[in-house]
Amino acid sequence: MGVPRYDVRAGWLAGNWTEIGCKYPTWGIVADAFRWEELQAGPVPDVDVEELSIHRKVGTIIDRLSVGECRAQLANGQGQYTGIKSAQNLFAYSDNIASGTYWVTANGATSLAMLTGKTFAIDAATFAEDSATGPHRLRSPASVQVINSVANITICGEFYPGSRDRFELGLTDPTSAHGFLAQFSIRSMTVVAGPTATNSATALAASLQQLSDGWVRCWVAGTLPGSLAVARMDLVNSAGVNSYAGTGSAWVGVRALQAHQGALYPIDYLATAGEAVVPRGTELTVNDVFCVKAAAGTWDATSTTLTVQSVYSLFSGYLDEWGFNPALQDLRKLALSASDVANRLRPIVTTSMMVNVTHHTIAQAIMSEANFDALQYTIDPMNDQAQFAWIDQLSAGEALSTLQQNGAQVYFVDGRGRLRIKSRHHDVTSTAAVASYAVAFKLELALGVDDVINRIEVRTAPRRLVPIPSTIAWLSNPVYVPAQSTASFILDFYDYLTNETGVPAMNFDAQVKGVDFLAHKDPDAQQADITSAFNIAASLSATAAHCIVSNNGIENGYVTVCQFVGQQVTRQPELVKSIRDDASIARYTERYASVNADLLNTINRCTDLADFLLIDRKEPRVVTNLALKNEWPHTYQLDILDRIFLSNSLSRVNSSFYITEIEHTLVMSGGTEHTLSMKLDLAPIKNWFTLDSPTLGRLDFNLLGY
Repeated sequence: MGVPRYDVRAGWLAGNWTEIGCKYPTWGIVADAFRWEELQAGPVPDVDVEELSIHRKVGTIIDRLSVGECRAQLANGQGQYTGIKSAQNLFAYSDNIASGTYWVTANGATSLAMLTGKTFAIDAATFAEDSATGPHRLRSPASVQVINSVANITICGEFYPGSRDRFELGLTDPTSAHGFLAQFSIRSMTVVAGPTATNSATALAASLQQLSDGWVRCWVAGTLPGSLAVARMDLVNSAGVNSYAGTGSAWVGVRALQAHQGALYPIDYLATAGEAVVPRGTELTVNDVFCVKAAAGTWDATSTTLTVQSVYSLFSGYLDEWGFNPALQDLRKLALSASDVANRLRPIVTTSMMVNVTHHTIAQAIMSEANFDALQYTIDPMNDQAQFAWIDQLSAGEALSTLQQNGAQVYFVDGRGRLRIKSRHHDVTSTAAVASYAVAFKLELALGVDDVINRIEVRTAPRRLVPIPSTIAWLSNPVYVPAQSTASFILDFYDYLTNETGVPAMNFDAQVKGVDFLAHKDPDAQQADITSAFNIAASLSATAAHCIVSNNGIENGYVTVCQFVGQQVTRQPELVKSIRDDASIARYTERYASVNADLLNTINRCTDLADFLLIDRKEPRVVTNLALKNEWPHTYQLDILDRIFLSNSLSRVNSSFYITEIEHTLVMSGGTEHTLSMKLDLAPIKNWFTLDSPTLGRLDFNLLGY
């Protein structure tokens, strides 16, 4: 798998750079990171940071220092660089801040009860529930002064819903006239409603994550038109999803809350144990949670307002070199350089899925992100191996490669460096486990070992959804069911065009007793009909129907007729495209490449893929450099992890590149000039897979990814 691959569409990038709403950059140097022997004791000249060269690298995450502190740290021979990512921390608190003091609003009235302790319970004494549909409401203690009312604001918190399921989180102005919120289902771990906005507010995004200790981290982002905001945390007022629990023993918990401005998703997370504020210079991993809070930040117990709004900048990277540029000017320049390397497969898998999945091993992360039912696989945490009913025991890397090849899901790395896994089913919207699609949806690519190719042959066997329901499965042999007992059996779906079994189906209709389902006393259906004493429950599992039959009568019997009507996903005639090119300087050994991709359904796709394979193998791949320069009238900061999406090409298959190096150059004289330079290489031929259209969800976009 190696280096993450991207498909670059340069025109899209050039026109969609976004300015972040902050006035001036803040560069930081953190103590005890590196010591530079070249810097001797002595006064540091008065310099400005005007030129900065940055390469991405996975490193530590730390808070900011002022420019003066940067110089002081440099003077002491210490230097780890931070910068680039900037936001205003509008308010932040966790269980260790302000002695665990929280203010609770119950039934719309302010309660001055102070809740202390790390895990605090809100019961009938402090959090009233007057009826099954009465309000179950918490509100944050902080009134937030929004510095830039049109900037993105993210509200993030950690909650314990108790026995409840539906939960709302949002940000509103003090009068609740404007705001945005999202509704979360804790049991299904999904965003069930929203994010939505009222009046002139804007809702942008929302997500949630199950934590290992039973708590849930939720976040929602949007914009507010006003200059003040109040965090809102509500249990949905519905007896159907949040049963009445006014016994005094039920409780709801909130242990961390944060709001910050300048990003579409949480840049950092709050600490929930130990010290509330991570000490400056502490090395963190991407799994750590922490908060940034200025030393002067205090709670005002009278007005319940957080009095400080800290501004911080974050960047993952290490300072490689620095030096003074003795230009012919009165003021010399200080140049800083931080280098980076591209993520490899293992760190991508372990770090990029932390937003909304819970896992303890890499293999579990892969399976969780691919929406596999946990009952279908087991994981050996010591060896990080997953064992499946349909896959042999594999390591995490092999499992990911196998999943990629079978085609039930597509994998790619987006501009944020996250591994994305999306369904590539063509018109198949069944909720059945995706694992059972592996038999029907597969993509295989076989190439020889020659370096140059003269002949390409691409074969594809697409599948189509049958528009008219028909009989897709039936019982061949009677099933014996004793009295007051149950029996189970599986009926494979049938393709009436090719006569193959085990094909996928989108759905099946409910059975009609007496027509689709019959039971008799004997297997030959010659004796009495006892269908009325039988019940059947069937579930769709992509390529088969799983049936459980119960005999509630007093006589033994047989299921003699059982059939299902539904829509199959049938195999279409095979498409073949061959290309032969004998214009080589020398005669080379012929080599054949074959692709079996069920969901590729046009001859144009075969042609494009064959062209690409021919060009890629016949001609040497050259290194391509791409540079994007943007100039703004005033200083800004741009973070590639938040703002740049390297998306797939919409032109030709052979425009697929992967990035070998990313370099930012910032020149800060008379404003900011930001140049992003990328070295690209044509993706090598390995495991090809198909990207979904972002709008249609189909595969007719002539897109390939690696």
